Amino acid sequence: MSESKKYYWLKLKSDFFDDDTIKFIEEQENGIKYSNFYLKLCLKSLKTDGKLIRLVGETLIPYDINSLSKLTGVEFDTVRSAMQLFESIGLIKVLESGEIYLSQIDELIGSETDKAQMMRRLRAERKLDGNNVTQMLPEKEIDIEKEKEKEIEKETDVAEITKCYEDNIGLITPATAELLFDYLKDMNKDLIIQAIKIASINNKRTGRYIQGILNDWSKKGFKTLLDIEQEQNTFKNKKEEKQEEYEHELTYTADDFTPEQYDRLMRRQMSKEEMIQILKEKKNVWWGTWKNYVISYNI
Repeated sequence: MSESKKYYWLKLKSDFFDDDTIKFIEEQENGIKYSNFYLKLCLKSLKTDGKLIRLVGETLIPYDINSLSKLTGVEFDTVRSAMQLFESIGLIKVLESGEIYLSQIDELIGSETDKAQMMRRLRAERKLDGNNVTQMLPEKEIDIEKEKEKEIEKETDVAEITKCYEDNIGLITPATAELLFDYLKDMNKDLIIQAIKIASINNKRTGRYIQGILNDWSKKGFKTLLDIEQEQNTFKNKKEEKQEEYEHELTYTADDFTPEQYDRLMRRQMSKEEMIQILKEKKNVWWGTWKNYVISYNI
């Protein structure tokens, strides 16, 4: 199944050009050109989280003034002056790798939270007056931001679950989507994704089968993938312990058989089932089926 295409866009706030940073830029000589150049940098860095660097073959090569001018279609002198200005006011940072990082892109394209913006302003104010005392945000605004962050996280989880389902099972129907997303109330999204993968591996590609897995994990109180791993390890250890017990109980000598039985055993005229049955009766062992037993001769 082909992967769904991902789209990117620049989302400006309605008051973008009223922002103090943008106003300061446009107050400079050629400031309008600088702000235009900055918006082009934002667009070019959308897919790389605000970072600009060239991948040439297998080598990362930083942008210089000339290459930035060609990239954005802005005059060389304008780019040089703008970059100096942006770096001096903290709009861009040149990382050790040579990447150009647009440090405030989240705020300027409207994706920074109100809490983050307020904290940045408080840090600037403390830096101005030398006050290092941490200032608290209003409790109500913090609660609002927490709710927003939860909604964003849920949307991300829903997208990941949907992609996993359609990659492994097929097109997700509204009924199946509602069924699976409902588990997000009490369960980590990683568990839901794991259940989908198990259904695919077992060739049981239905929402009901996935639901059965999730209900079982829910009853067991599983919250993370670590809980599943621990159960699997416990099952494996018990199986190994049981196998060791079988081997101990079914170790045999010639004395465990009658002369006639032992003679047939040596001539390979005794089936494994008959041999197991004789040993079970001799040693008073009744659990399990003969297929589980490992037989060893003790001299």
